[in-house]
Parts: sequence; C-alpha cells; structure tokens
Amino acid sequence: MSLPKFSVITVSYNQAEFIKRTIESVLQQEYPNFEHIVVDGGSTDGTVEILKQYPHLLWSSKRDRGQTDALNQGFRRATGDIIAWINSDDWYEPRIFKDVALALEDYPVVMGACQITDRTGAGSYNVMNVERSWFDLMKYWVPYSIPTQPAIFFKRSLLEQIKRPDGSYLDEDLYFTMDYDLWARMAQIAPFQRRVPRIFSYYRMYEENKTGKDWGGAEREMGKVYKRHTRGDRGHTVVILHNAATLECARTVSAINAQSLKDCEIIIAPFSNGSFSSGSVGSGSIEELRADLICREARILKSAENRSKAFSEALALAAGTVITTLESSATIEPNYLLDITNRFQLDKLGALFPLAHNLSIREHFLKHGSTEQRFEASGLFNVQTLPLHFSARRFALRDIGPLISGDSPDAIMREVLLKMSYKGWDIDLDQKLTTTTTSSIPADDKSREQVSATLILEIDSDFEKDPFARERANFKCGFGIPAETVAQCKQMLGK
Repeated sequence: MSLPKFSVITVSYNQAEFIKRTIESVLQQEYPNFEHIVVDGGSTDGTVEILKQYPHLLWSSKRDRGQTDALNQGFRRATGDIIAWINSDDWYEPRIFKDVALALEDYPVVMGACQITDRTGAGSYNVMNVERSWFDLMKYWVPYSIPTQPAIFFKRSLLEQIKRPDGSYLDEDLYFTMDYDLWARMAQIAPFQRRVPRIFSYYRMYEENKTGKDWGGAEREMGKVYKRHTRGDRGHTVVILHNAATLECARTVSAINAQSLKDCEIIIAPFSNGSFSSGSVGSGSIEELRADLICREARILKSAENRSKAFSEALALAAGTVITTLESSATIEPNYLLDITNRFQLDKLGALFPLAHNLSIREHFLKHGSTEQRFEASGLFNVQTLPLHFSARRFALRDIGPLISGDSPDAIMREVLLKMSYKGWDIDLDQKLTTTTTSSIPADDKSREQVSATLILEIDSDFEKDPFARERANFKCGFGIPAETVAQCKQMLGK
C-alpha cells in the first residue's frame, strides 16, 4: 500500500534568517512521499540563494499580492493527498508525518500541539489544540478557540470541498485571518475533532512578525470573519410566544409595528398545553390578526404543545441575527429593538435580559474583571425570571442546543442563562430596558429546584466529556460545576 503524498506550502518574503530551519524540518520527517512548495515574494535578503541549495524544492520567487495570494498559488500547485502550510519562520517537529497520515485515514482534518517560541526559537508555552466544535471555533474572544495554523493538516479533498465562490481557496481581502476563515468553512462540514497528543510544530511569535506587530488589527479582522459566518439574513426577529390563557396578541404586534427599527420579522409561536386550537390566536382569529401584521414580514406557526417547543420551532425558522422573545400581551417602547440591536454589536454578547422583571439574576452573578459576568450555577435555585422576555444572538441559541425546560417560563429563562454562560457567551443584565405585560404565571418553587438540578447535572456531564469546555473554564470564559453542587443536585433528584 502506497503512502499518501504530503504537499507542504511555505510562503516567504525576506526570511533568510529563518527559512533554512523550516526547509530542514520538512526533510527531517524522513517521509518518502512529499513535495515542498515555496512561494517567495521576490526576496532580496539571500532567501533565493538558500532555496537554490535544495534541489527537491518546488519554488518560485517573484512579486505577489501578499501572503494570501502566495498561499493560493501554493494550494493551486499542490498535488498531494494531504495539505499543510508552514510559514517561513516556523518549523516542524521531526518524524510527525507518519502519525498525521495514520490519523487522517479516518478524519479529514487533524491537529497536534504547537509550541509558541520567541524569535530565537526558545519555547514559551504549548497550545494543546484540543478538539472543538464549529461553535467553539467561532468564539475568537476565548483563548485558543482558533487552533494554531502550523499544527493543522487536512485532506486535499476537504480543501476542494470548501472552495470560495470565485474558485480561490483563501480570501485575499483578509490580511491576518485568512486561516481563520478557512477553518470556519472547513469546520462546517468537518468539525475539528481529531487531535494527536504530541507537538507537531513550533510557532515563532515576536514583535516583527505580522500578528505580533498589530494584534489589534488581527482581532478586528477576526470579528469580520466571525460576522461573515454567524450573521442572519435579517437584522432582528421577534418571537411572540402565545398562550391560550393570554388575553391578546394584537397589542404586542402593534408595539412591534411602532418600532423605530424597521429591519425585523415577526414570528407568532402559539402553544396549547392541550387546551389551545391552532386556528385561534388569543381573542382574535388568524385572519383578524393578519391585518395587524401588514406592516411587517410575519409568520404564524402551528400550535406546539409547550413553550420550549414553540420557541425551538420559531428559532429554526428565524432569519434574524438577534432574536427577541416576548410573551403575548407584552408592550415595549418604540426604540426597544433598536437599543437591543446596538448592544449586540459586541460580538461576544450572547443574551440580554431586561432586569425590570428579573432583579434576582444580578444577585447570582460572579464578576471577573470590569466587563465580564459569569453565572454562579448554585445560584440558579434562587433566580425567579418572569415573564419570558429576553434577547439573544441566534448563533448563540443554536450553540446551546435544544431546550429541555418544557413549559415553565422561569425554567426556560434559567436554562438560556446557564447554558450561554457555560458556553462562553457574555450576558448583559440591563436595568434600563423594560417590558410590560398583562400575563402572569406563578413560579413553582419545587419545579424550579427540579429543573435547576437537572440543568446543572446536564452541564456537569457535558463538562466531563468536552475538552474545550475545560479550556473555557481555564481562562474564565466559562465554568465547571463544583463537586458539592453536583452532589446537592443528585440528592434533590434522588440519584
């Protein structure tokens, strides 16, 4: 059986100080079936003279349009089954290619650990590049959410699958984060879930290299890539959860029609609890209500059996980047949706809770720094959150997965609060934004405890099996559940 062929791409410009070590590290793989393509941007510092010393290289040296253009050239020239690129100031650990080839037999992309070094090559720390989902990859504000590029190898077939519409592999409008955009496209069809637990590569980080010289510019470009992959088709979706016990829905529709923000859709999501027919919406028929919806794009769904199912069905259809959830009969001020939309300009904001009806939430948050707030899981037992009014990023709601809380409004609120904070999203607790409603559903203390305990045990179970959950906790961008809280929850549920 023949060994798969590796294509290693290196782009360079005036890197004579480092490129010899890069080239030698590929030769030190002692792997018989490879090609090393060097795309040089017309160096004048002796790089070309070094390249001439290695007859195995496939190289060119001419002016290009920058690093991303050079990488696209290299990818187009590559003929291997396995693709990687190693920058001209980085290098590989010896004899890793056989491990990579073995790991890629069953996975389209594989990672190893990467050691960060200074300019001289002295090691600073290791990035372990643990397994992660697409949602984890997109959270660029969580340290090491983006795996280190020199330690990633992937199949050529995967690269061909995720070509851009113009036929290129990398976006040449991106100066810093062309790799981030590439990983984001890959992870949508092949999550980064295969890691070999050894060092694959060494990554020099120093003031003169591109990222080290302008971290602020790199971070802004990360935000650009993040928005590209997480933005909805519309600005805002308002989901009206409509209960048979609610007196009306039209006043909420009227309040939304009066909003200064015009780029929004309405989804009315009825739920029945066994007593609500799908042909009626509160006090008016579907036909009567549609007349009130004429100013907006709106949909009225079929009745679901409870709130969480109604919300999940609405979320599956929502086109907005931001989802605002209101109980029917709620009213809001004319600038309410515009204010919320402006708050979500902060990429890492996952959810916003108006505190007029949720004052107990703030008491159970732990603060880490001046801006970040994280929920204390044990405080979940004391939070009462009625009515069901909150706003959340659609992408973050997809990240936390299907809701399990059934019909209880305060349980749904607490589930969203707990899971988003656990997943690494920021929570905004706003004391200025207010809503009013005529609906009132009493909280059941016993039910609240049972649901809270169930949620906490679910989070604890996820933490035990998710490597990136531990990464988030290490950097205070998420949390694990203390053992005493887990024991308390098991006792409550008789486990």
